[in-house]
Parts: sequence; C-alpha cells; structure tokens
Amino acid sequence: MRLDPTDGFAVRLLVPTRNLIVSHEQCSTGTADQLYLAQRLALLQHVSKRTEPLPLFLDDHFVHYDDERLTRTLAYIARLAEEHQVFLFTCQEREGRLLAPILSGSDRHKVHQLG
Repeated sequence: MRLDPTDGFAVRLLVPTRNLIVSHEQCSTGTADQLYLAQRLALLQHVSKRTEPLPLFLDDHFVHYDDERLTRTLAYIARLAEEHQVFLFTCQEREGRLLAPILSGSDRHKVHQLG
C-alpha cells in the first residue's frame, strides 16, 4: 500500500501476483476494509508516539473479512493490545471463535459477551 502524492495522496496497492498497481476502488470490500484499518492503525501509532498509547475502538469492522484474513488480523490486533487498549465490538460469533486460541492462557485479555 502506498499513497500517491501526485493524485491527492490517493491510496494505491501493488498486486504482486499480477504486477499491477490498483486504486482502492478496484478492491473487494474486504480488502478496502483492510486498507481502512491499516490507515487507522498508522494514525494510531503516529499520534501515540507524541502522547501516550491511545485506545483502539473497532465496531463490527471485520464483517467483510474472510476467515483467513480475519485470523491474521486478530492475531495482529492481539499483539497491538499489549501496548494499546483495544475494544472490539461485534455481533458475530466468528470473532470470538477465532480469538479463543489466540487469547488462551492470557490473563491480560478478556472477552465479554453481552446479552
């Protein structure tokens, strides 16, 4: 992913398997959501360097992720949660199922089910 300074810092992606550069409008909804998350995380890290580690709030952000993408992303979010407080809200059971092995044995991370 890179920002194109010649086009108002538009988001561009390299597709290595096809050796193409595409705009985010050409991506699937899951990929576009992943780009949005990458931008949010970059901003979170940038601002947190100047202050204290800020919390991250995610509200049903992963609806369009496939299981493989979601598993990798949740593992990354769990590592990020070592420094930042993370609030992940979802109405899906899938996130809880995929988080269970990642968080097993941890007393630092908690999953709360409401209702």
